[in-house]
Amino acid sequence: MIGAAWAAPVVVVAATAPAATASPEPALLGLRAVGPTEYTPSGSTTYAIYLTNTGDQALASGAITGALPSGAGWTWYAYAGNAAWSSSGSGGTRTFSYNAALDPGSETGVLYVLISSTDRSQSPTPVATVTFTAPGFGSTAVPMQIVY
Repeated sequence: MIGAAWAAPVVVVAATAPAATASPEPALLGLRAVGPTEYTPSGSTTYAIYLTNTGDQALASGAITGALPSGAGWTWYAYAGNAAWSSSGSGGTRTFSYNAALDPGSETGVLYVLISSTDRSQSPTPVATVTFTAPGFGSTAVPMQIVY
């Protein structure tokens, strides 16, 4: 046949992949940070940090830990606060541990972090970040501007 239109058959296959089950994001520890304020005896920048167990099970003593790596533009001075907090390390990374059990909905005692700027005129202002973790929780970061 002259002028007849020929068309190739079209086959459509619809295939679906099984639905991927995304892992739920881990809960974060609740965070309340107050600061910066100046601790005048040393001229250090001070932050008061409180963490809350937002989960449905108690956290054991020592389960909440934090890490503060060294950084440029500031120096570690000290920590203070509730007796349940402990700290160790020198030079590289400063670590923190909350050595008391924490029931669901409860808040830690205060952790005071004191850090000194190496040069108050530097711009931008340096930031030190301490990151807290606990079993079953994602990382909770606390960025702290070091203004004093």
